[in-house]
Amino acid sequence: MKIMKTKLLFFIITSLFTIQFFSQSTTYVPDDNFEHLLIALGYDSGALDDYVLTSNINTLTTLNISSANIADLSGIEDFIALQNLYADDNNLSNVNLSQNTALELLWIDNNQLTNLDVTLLTGLQDLSIENNQITTIDLSQNPNLMYLGAYNNQLASLDLSSNTNLQEVFCYNNQLTNLNIKNGNNANITGFIATGNPNLICIEVDDAAWSASNWVNINSTSSFSENCTVFNSTYVPDDVFENYLETHNAYGNVVTIGNPTSMGNGIASDNYVTTANINTITDLMLRNLPIADLTGIEDFTALTKLHCINNLLTNLNLSANTALTELKCSRNQLSNLDLSANILLMKLNCSDNQLSDLDLSLNTALIDLNCSNNHSMSSLDMTLNSSLTRLNCYNNQLTSLHVKNGNNANFTSFNSSNNPNLICIEVDDATWSATNWTDIDAASIFVNNQAECSSLSVDEFHATNFSTYPNPSQGIITIHAIKEVSLIIYTIHGKKVLKRKLTKGNNELSNLNLASGVYLFRLSSENESITKAIIIKK
Repeated sequence: MKIMKTKLLFFIITSLFTIQFFSQSTTYVPDDNFEHLLIALGYDSGALDDYVLTSNINTLTTLNISSANIADLSGIEDFIALQNLYADDNNLSNVNLSQNTALELLWIDNNQLTNLDVTLLTGLQDLSIENNQITTIDLSQNPNLMYLGAYNNQLASLDLSSNTNLQEVFCYNNQLTNLNIKNGNNANITGFIATGNPNLICIEVDDAAWSASNWVNINSTSSFSENCTVFNSTYVPDDVFENYLETHNAYGNVVTIGNPTSMGNGIASDNYVTTANINTITDLMLRNLPIADLTGIEDFTALTKLHCINNLLTNLNLSANTALTELKCSRNQLSNLDLSANILLMKLNCSDNQLSDLDLSLNTALIDLNCSNNHSMSSLDMTLNSSLTRLNCYNNQLTSLHVKNGNNANFTSFNSSNNPNLICIEVDDATWSATNWTDIDAASIFVNNQAECSSLSVDEFHATNFSTYPNPSQGIITIHAIKEVSLIIYTIHGKKVLKRKLTKGNNELSNLNLASGVYLFRLSSENESITKAIIIKK
């Protein structure tokens, strides 16, 4: 009986203690290092049990838990009176401060944070978040902010236009492409460093001249402006070109104006698009649009393939598009085309334009060229294009064509037809080309070098003992000799078609039954012999 009374008394005492303990509110603190520090600071007692009395912490205004190896800050939500929190140099990857609305100072630098929400901390004045991995932060609800340490993060954009009390801003060593510090209070900012942001071109401020004089710690590629919207934009004056960019994404798919995937800036017909939306584009297809001006193409700096076929272009400046490997600009109105900066170019189709000259001497990677139907083009030199395997230059006005590039045997296509004044085509091996390249005019002949071509001059010629005219001829040729000479006519391939003795004086040759083409006339006298090319055009 006595034992039973003793047990009952122990149960009653234990129950009363338990009721008394749990009648007091507790805060869950699962991180042992956090709780251990609270014990050391006198805000908790006893062994680690993952709990601390809420009444011990909810009136604290300052908490210093720096360098405590804390990975989880759960429990901080009950520190509702906190004004100053020092949580730097820990292992925090996430933190919820939505209940700590009284905070004025927050040092949470040197952790592993990737994001931080401080939108409810409207009284915040001092914020240190440096040496984390934070990619975005919204400070629009922190108008009292005076100090911001945000360096050594991964921030891509930072808008401080609402932080009118700022005095110090340190945002160096990030990935910033946009920085807006136009808050009406720039003159009171005594500390500003934004170096180490290689892609930050424009920093929007109150007064660009003042900032340039007083804030010197920026990259050499950065500059200040009162309006970075235009600064970070590309000028596109052609309405058709701009409309295409506004209504298409990077893959050429149709989107609505303002769509976030659009290549534009969301504003129709304002002559600008957002540079960041186009400077990573690699392929741009602008076929069959009445684009007359491609200004703006210079900011497509990553472009490797450009098709602008069948437009109204009279000029095309691609000097900034140095990554280009393929260009198709046929069926325009181009009278010149400078590709000296596009040394990676491998495929070029500039047919059906008005080009009179085409210098491709620096485009040594070129494999495929189509420059047909440029009716003012008189010469083409491909001797330095040792990778070339396809050449189409038909329907021009070529009188000179050099294709001796050391790679003729690897050609898969060659067409120089409909160049009526093209006599000589200089190649690697004239015999091989004559056998394998058949798309040439009857008047054209392959030669191995310029000397061979010189001997085939089609000018009316006057030797010591004879002269021949006209050349070209429609079928009747006059040969004047001062004495008797011998004439042998060969085809361009060496087949003899006529042999005749000519008398002293004028010899009119008609009814030769020669088809249109180039023929070799060999004239010989006792002490003189000469061979010349004669063109027959019927």
